Amino acid sequence: MNCETVRNIEDLYIEGRLTVSRKEQVEAHLKDCAACSEKAKRANPLSGLHGVKAPQALKERMKKLLANLETAAPVNKSKTFSVDSEFWPVAASIAISLILALLLAWAGPGVTSQGYEKAAIPSEVTP
Repeated sequence: MNCETVRNIEDLYIEGRLTVSRKEQVEAHLKDCAACSEKAKRANPLSGLHGVKAPQALKERMKKLLANLETAAPVNKSKTFSVDSEFWPVAASIAISLILALLLAWAGPGVTSQGYEKAAIPSEVTP
């Protein structure tokens, strides 16, 4: 196996999704190629943890948490906020209202295209 092939399937190797024979080929290449081996170690920060066992207390706690999740009542989705169903219509309404308000403010009374006269500004004020 060459370096290019290893680079192409490196993600699958790190995720443990290779066949046994392909995994053995990659590992044989990594033993012989320092550059690929170093790159694989940097890509997988957990690579040094192979063979490390979790404490028994942690395992028991995780089992209890998973058991609680399995027995928990399902969430009523009709009462939860859904971005797809509620957010976009409200956001679109607000955006349209703001655009209309800005257009009305910009093109309001006093624009000559609507037939209004410009206000005369007195050049001198007499007491």
